[in-house]
Amino acid sequence: MGWRGQGTQSDPLIIDNIKGLRPHLVFKTKDMHIHIERIKLDTIKLNMCENVKIKGCKIRSLTLEGCYNNVIQNNTIINFNSMFSGANDIVYNNISLKSLDNLISGVIDNIYYILPKLAFMLSLIFIVTSISVLIRGNWVLSIFAVLIGLISLGFSLNYRRKQKRTENLPANIIGNNTTLTDTSESIHEIYLFYKDYVPKIRTYVVPIIIGVAIGLIFGILSILYIW
Repeated sequence: MGWRGQGTQSDPLIIDNIKGLRPHLVFKTKDMHIHIERIKLDTIKLNMCENVKIKGCKIRSLTLEGCYNNVIQNNTIINFNSMFSGANDIVYNNISLKSLDNLISGVIDNIYYILPKLAFMLSLIFIVTSISVLIRGNWVLSIFAVLIGLISLGFSLNYRRKQKRTENLPANIIGNNTTLTDTSESIHEIYLFYKDYVPKIRTYVVPIIIGVAIGLIFGILSILYIW
């Protein structure tokens, strides 16, 4: 894409042109120093990120998850969500009133705080259920229960890891305003920027193929068990 910089502290990677890329970006980096400047985005998610600076952008939806030591400055942001994140500088942005209230009150963090505990309890329930079902001879349902239990356990551990990274690290939220009243105009401007974008076939086909394959596997196992 012709981006400048090496991703170091003295020479950060500057992303100021994303023409041809999809309008939904996800970053997960701790070591690279990245500056995202003066671009329009539908959605952007920073996952377990450090050293990222977003400045002068128009964004419909921005999510910080498990992030700290990042800078969000002088942007127009319609929906701003932050969970398990702290020690980020969120300054001088134009944000919707609801998003700013959520950032200051930490309401999203409070909701997500209980999710790891619920997921852990759910994983125990499914794993114990799988043992009970296996004893009764239904190994297909037992495998299914184990898979659900392991997925729930993985979800719980992943979110707990994000919580521990940013505990007791409050964000620096200053100078933001809520004069963003006509959100439809900003959304329309962002969508016009991406009107010629054509998604790659793997964006939709691969998840469909994986879903169908999983369904077929469980269907075949069920038929074999019945027979």
